[in-house]
Amino acid sequence: QKESQSLSKSVTVDLKELFTPFVVTQAVETTLSATKDVKSVKRLQFESNADKNRFEPKRVELNADDLTVTLNPMEIRTFIITTKPR
Repeated sequence: QKESQSLSKSVTVDLKELFTPFVVTQAVETTLSATKDVKSVKRLQFESNADKNRFEPKRVELNADDLTVTLNPMEIRTFIITTKPR
């Protein structure tokens, strides 16, 4: 694939710095529709001969201690964030 070397990199986002008007006290990753905690979802696994050469970047979980998350290129993730005013 012809992807940009500079734009197709993982990035780490600090949720506390992203929402500066608030104090972020908690973040929970959910499914894209935000209906279930992503840790409780059991996805079906399929094996295919066509997928043997396919590269999938490793998903990095939310760091609950410092509220940072690493996003890979083309990755969309949903979080429910608990805040309080500064």
